[in-house]
Amino acid sequence: MVYRAAMHLTHLGLPVRDADRSIAFYGGHFGFDPATAQRYPDGTVIIRNSDGFDLALHAVPDAGRPQPFLHFGFRMANGAEVSAVLSRVRAAGIEVIEEDDDPSFKCLAPTATASRSTGRLHADRRHASPPRRGTARRNADRRTTPPHRRR
Repeated sequence: MVYRAAMHLTHLGLPVRDADRSIAFYGGHFGFDPATAQRYPDGTVIIRNSDGFDLALHAVPDAGRPQPFLHFGFRMANGAEVSAVLSRVRAAGIEVIEEDDDPSFKCLAPTATASRSTGRLHADRRHASPPRRGTARRNADRRTTPPHRRR
């Protein structure tokens, strides 16, 4: 039997070398709002985008060796938006490791841990869907416990 209840991914925990540089990177290029940054005693910093998705950034000296396929992606409304982000990423000196004419690209997060594979980011329009209806979740649901520590 397949579980079919509505389920939405709400956050992603990432090991990073420098939380502040990561906040600047994800805020400056991928739509996360640095003003939403919440810091927790365990060193985790959580930032949110306009859809209410949280990145839980946790500074670690070494996260081990990730698999080369490890990456996460951002969907954009059209190719022009993807191209604009790609231009900003290049202008910032961020390494672009793959791109094609769709357009889509992969770049490396500057604060990736352990190896160059960690922190691959993929932006494309191929799987674009219509904008979500309703309003984005707001900061009002923030709690004192980071989402990745909630049970």
